[in-house]
Amino acid sequence: MTEPPTTPATPLQWALYYLDHGLSVIPGFAVLPNGLCECANVGCNTAGKHPRINWKEYELQAPARPVVAAWWGRW
Repeated sequence: MTEPPTTPATPLQWALYYLDHGLSVIPGFAVLPNGLCECANVGCNTAGKHPRINWKEYELQAPARPVVAAWWGRW
């Protein structure tokens, strides 16, 4: 297992740390400065609290490190 990242650490470093410790990590939408969700769904009532991806496959199996790195590189 990896050691906790030293601060300041990047979100990717923390995501990989959590992944290495058995947690399944997935990218989520952020809350914009105006309080709306980044998902652009006008009726979104879960701002910043839902995944950017279809996460069903990751409920039973955690994503691989390269997949997590690609997600965090994209968003």
